[in-house]
Parts: sequence; C-alpha cells; structure tokens
Amino acid sequence: HQGYHRSAKANSLKAFEDAGKNGWNYVETDIYKTSDNHWVVGHDAWMPEGYTNGTITIASGDHSYKYEEHTLAEILSFNGPNNEKTDTLEEFCKTCKECGLHPYIEIKQGKMADPNTLDTTNPRYSGKGYCIKILDIVNRCGLRGNATFIASVPYTLLLMARVD
Repeated sequence: HQGYHRSAKANSLKAFEDAGKNGWNYVETDIYKTSDNHWVVGHDAWMPEGYTNGTITIASGDHSYKYEEHTLAEILSFNGPNNEKTDTLEEFCKTCKECGLHPYIEIKQGKMADPNTLDTTNPRYSGKGYCIKILDIVNRCGLRGNATFIASVPYTLLLMARVD
C-alpha cells in the first residue's frame, strides 16, 4: 500500500523501488486523471500538504488543489518539502516493470467508462472510455497480464476486461 514508505515518501517512485529491494512482490497505488487527461499517482485527490510551485503552497488540510482541476504541467510545477514531485502512471508502471513488481492500480474517479471527449485528436482514445488509456499505458509499459485494477464502478473494470 503506497510502496515501502519507511524510507521514502508514500506513493513515490523511491517507495516503490524500495518495496522491490525489500522483497515485496506487489504494490498498490491510487491514480487520478488531470484536467488534460493524464494520470498521476497519489493517495488523495488533491496535491499533498507542503507542496509548492513558488507561488502557491499547499497548507495543512487544504484540499482545494485537486488533480482533476489542473493540467499535468501545472501539477508537475510543484515540489514537496524534500523536493518530491507527483509521479505519473507511466513512471509508476515503468518502475514496477524494472523492479519486478505486480501493481495494484486503484482508479479513484468514477465514470471512467464514459466516452472520452478530451483526446479528440488522438483516434487511439477518442470516443473510448477514459479507462482505456489507463489500460493502454499499463500494457505499453510491459505489464500486460501482470497488473490488477481496482475501481468502485464495476462497469469500468468490465469495459477494461472486454478491451483487453
């Protein structure tokens, strides 16, 4: 759950790498969609406390800076107190592949089977469920058949299984 976070920030690539180094075979993380249809790894739907981009600093209990309301570039402009950053689903999957880890990926937003209207210039995703991009990222990172998905909306998982 969130990697081996005794030695690194929870949900960081370092925490997942350390899980592999400490003999773990499985790791779990939550993912959230950004406003420009990218996927980031995190425990909550908002930017963590203490993160700053030099102008905005996230205060304790501040849940106003939600991933789904900002672009990936905006999110990546923030750093944590120890220079941590928010990682993408692609980075997480590549780390799992490199470390021989089986990821459990929890899709935290609902309606991920709804037709995608954001990637209209990309026929690979246009008009397909948002969850199809998740599946594609995982498969392109070499984890096809070696990843488990969790979602609160069963149809999301059904659609992913049908496509895969």
